[in-house]
Amino acid sequence: MTQYGNEASLKLLHKIHNKHMVHFLQELIFNRCFTLHNGKDTSNRHPLKNGVPQGSVLAPLLFNIYTSDLPLTTSKKYMYADNITLMITGKNFKNLEQGLTKDLTTMNAYFHKWRLKLNITKTVSSTFHFTNKLTKTTLNVKCGTKSILFKSHSKYLGVTLDLTLTYKTHLTQLVAKVQACNNLLC
Repeated sequence: MTQYGNEASLKLLHKIHNKHMVHFLQELIFNRCFTLHNGKDTSNRHPLKNGVPQGSVLAPLLFNIYTSDLPLTTSKKYMYADNITLMITGKNFKNLEQGLTKDLTTMNAYFHKWRLKLNITKTVSSTFHFTNKLTKTTLNVKCGTKSILFKSHSKYLGVTLDLTLTYKTHLTQLVAKVQACNNLLC
């Protein structure tokens, strides 16, 4: 097992005090292989070097254990399975930008250390407020040298969030989906 594997095992032992269960989980995580099939051709077996079995009911639990030592940030963190959201409040956009950029830098250093990868294409920033004159204001948040996309209507766990959190956009989209399904049935 690699140095990284030993450190990951220590994380498991810190949360799960049964060495037999930790050994079982190590086997599940570290001793996996894959082959590729293309028609009648099959590749040699290759070891998987990281990650958990996708779709496994244990994957979210193992991710929570693995990330239970996330670093402190100014932002509050909200997690669901492998989805982490940072939320920060403030009185002006400059402070929000600086706080989120600093926190993303902190989180990205943690991810790098523990061989996790931030999906920059799925990472967005949004603002929620009731001031009409600020509706066109966007955030300039960065993660390292990369700018984070700003969206006025972002999606979180399948729910579209709008500027004032009225859920009007989400409900409009939901009505359209229901009507489309209803039309198929009629």
